[in-house]
Amino acid sequence: MRVWKWKAALGVSTVVIGLSTGCSSGSGSGTAAGADGDRSLVAGASEGPSAAPSTLADGMGSDQETDGVFPRTVDHFQGSTTIEAEPEKIAVLSTGQLDDLLSLGVVPTASTRADNAGLVPDYLTDTFPQYKSGLAAMTDAGTRQAPNLESLAAAGPDLILVNDSLGDLYPKLSKIAPTVVTAGQGVNWKRDLLLVGDAIGKGRAARQLLDDIVEDAQTKGAAVAGDPTVSMGVSPRTAPACSVSPPSPAPSPSTWDWPGRSRSGSPRSRRTSAPRRSTPPTPTGSSTRSRATPRRRTPPLSWPDRCGSR
Repeated sequence: MRVWKWKAALGVSTVVIGLSTGCSSGSGSGTAAGADGDRSLVAGASEGPSAAPSTLADGMGSDQETDGVFPRTVDHFQGSTTIEAEPEKIAVLSTGQLDDLLSLGVVPTASTRADNAGLVPDYLTDTFPQYKSGLAAMTDAGTRQAPNLESLAAAGPDLILVNDSLGDLYPKLSKIAPTVVTAGQGVNWKRDLLLVGDAIGKGRAARQLLDDIVEDAQTKGAAVAGDPTVSMGVSPRTAPACSVSPPSPAPSPSTWDWPGRSRSGSPRSRRTSAPRRSTPPTPTGSSTRSRATPRRRTPPLSWPDRCGSR
């Protein structure tokens, strides 16, 4: 689950965040009672749950309460899908669903990827080394934003899992294989795990996994003394990580790199070896003196440019 990645990277800090945002297995969605800064909102939303909803959305889930029983009908975010037998070749169209399946002991047969990235994020490769060969054999079904339906169909899945952000593709995907649509977005990771579990016949196992995560978080959170302030950052491969403090200011003109002078402004020592290229001598009798032109080093990006536009 995503929580294992966060805990591996941030340790107890993440547990504190999880507890402060209501990481429990009891309540459903609800709305935040505190300030906006206390919320965990879906990107772009002005209102939403104060914590990740830990139950299935109303009216969704399987008609079978016992794991491993098929056929089963699953109500999801684009309708209702009947799955006749336990799926053996599952295609996932988001990293969250790949995460969910691996956490439940299932390796999909096809997956999508982010632009200019591999099919399996490093944190999943590190967390599930036992599935290395199976993950390497997955079919590349294109990108998350634009899945390759021909490659997907060629993989022959008997179940497709997709986020509601690609809900417009549901009619086409349903012609390839039975399709279950989850909510997507990070704040819905718990209910998406439960819905994925229902779809593959492991609803109770998914509930137990979620309860174990919550219990572990509560145990570690109780061991944290006082009321610490916690910050959490994301460091994508394609961009530098944002630190808590702004970077150092751009160099002042006194530290510009002038020919013949060091960055501190003092004259450089004379070279003992020949220069790399010679300067044409000044014509005899000429009063013209060559003027050195400063080469200004490009200053680092400003704080908003580096981190504010993420």
